[in-house]
Amino acid sequence: MYRKTGNSPNLVTGTIALPTKQGNRGISRHCFHNRRLYHFSCKQNKHETSYQRHAWNAPKIKDRFDLTLECIRRWYFHIDSPLSGCMERYRDFFQLFTDFTGYVKFFMLNDLVSKDYKEVRYWLPLADFCETPPLPVDEVEYRQYMENNCKFAKARNERIKKWAFENLGESV
Repeated sequence: MYRKTGNSPNLVTGTIALPTKQGNRGISRHCFHNRRLYHFSCKQNKHETSYQRHAWNAPKIKDRFDLTLECIRRWYFHIDSPLSGCMERYRDFFQLFTDFTGYVKFFMLNDLVSKDYKEVRYWLPLADFCETPPLPVDEVEYRQYMENNCKFAKARNERIKKWAFENLGESV
């Protein structure tokens, strides 16, 4: 995630050393891989940037899935976000789920939202898209981000496993 942004935080580029055994490599292997499994409409629409690429490149999102989900929530509640224009091009896709609750339930993202589906649980505090930097600014924030990211990935994997067992049987 950070290696491709062009403005990587110092802790990732090497001036702050993280432990090798439990640092970047272990976290990356278990959490970043899972991050890529979330589904969006990838079909390029109207010869414009795909939704996924737009979220990846958006300066106020920087490919953070929690912030991307906040943009999706805002779209369903008719609130402006850094991805509003791009999301409108994919209106047909998002309308398939009727509302934000339907979207979250379909992709089993429940562990990243409040119980009433009205708020996203951010991996780092977010005051506002214009004021809050999307990437961790120091080692403390980086560790908080990675811990929350991994907790979500593990919880979602358990939710998927439970669903598969209940709906597909013991052979899974």
